[in-house]
Amino acid sequence: MQHDVMRDLAIHLNSQKSIEHRETLIINAYGQDLPQLPQTVNARVLSISTDERFALAWNDVQFPTAEVFVFNFMSKMHPLPQFVQHMKRLKVLNITNYGYNFSKIENFPEPQYLAGLTRIRLDHVSISSISKTVLMLENLQKLSLIMCKIGESFNQGISNKLTNLLEIDMESCDDLATFPTMLCNLVCLKKLSITNCHELTSLSEDFGNLSSLEVLRLASCSKLLTLPESMRHLKKLRMIDLSHCLNLRNLPLHTGSLQSIDVRGCTELHELPNLVKDFDKVKVVCDEEVSHRWSDLKNVKVEVVEEDALDTFYKIMPKGHDK
Repeated sequence: MQHDVMRDLAIHLNSQKSIEHRETLIINAYGQDLPQLPQTVNARVLSISTDERFALAWNDVQFPTAEVFVFNFMSKMHPLPQFVQHMKRLKVLNITNYGYNFSKIENFPEPQYLAGLTRIRLDHVSISSISKTVLMLENLQKLSLIMCKIGESFNQGISNKLTNLLEIDMESCDDLATFPTMLCNLVCLKKLSITNCHELTSLSEDFGNLSSLEVLRLASCSKLLTLPESMRHLKKLRMIDLSHCLNLRNLPLHTGSLQSIDVRGCTELHELPNLVKDFDKVKVVCDEEVSHRWSDLKNVKVEVVEEDALDTFYKIMPKGHDK
């Protein structure tokens, strides 16, 4: 992260070059059409920001060397520009709707046009119309869904070709009640983060099929009551973050390589000693008032963390309430 002044300086220096020779092209088109562009733009990074007044007539501009496309908009429904399907080198796609309502993305390219994508980040959009394409991206390595409307998007009987997916991040997805069963077959997945999803109540027994999982974050999922017994099959799992899962009552016995578990704010959890007593060394991050429950165990290193009450409030409050 750069200081604002340094960021502005970088943008200013970049803007001194002609459009044809910029590696990063930033277009802020609020209430107006695109500026006049040459037929071919060789930028590696393309960023376009619009608002709800933006009536866009895309021309035939080509971006043959673009590897990153950042698209920010504000509307209930918005099409992706036609030129996206001609970005043969595209590796990163970042789409953010900063309007009040969930947005439906139109004109999303077919999988063959996005074959090179390794990262997708979607923010405040409904993914029902694009999930079929996402599930077919064989080279995708990281999928981030922030404040998205998921629904039954990943449980529609579609084939799953995410053979290289290493990381999933779901944050503040208010309609996520359970982790999609279809995604439990991602044998290469190493990191799963589900945070501030307050309607999440359970994980299916198929969750134990994530055989390569190393890091699991379920922080601030306030309605989560229990974890599936199949988690004992996650032999490579070394870190679990359950902080502020206020109603979590029990955990399955674990026989993997657990090294760290965060249970701050888990006031209903009483079975942690049974979980960690069989391991050589485990770091337990917890609140001071419950640290005595496992401080006598020789193989446990207890780390007491005191949090400011306001920080805790913001951590468990669903994002987007300021909207």
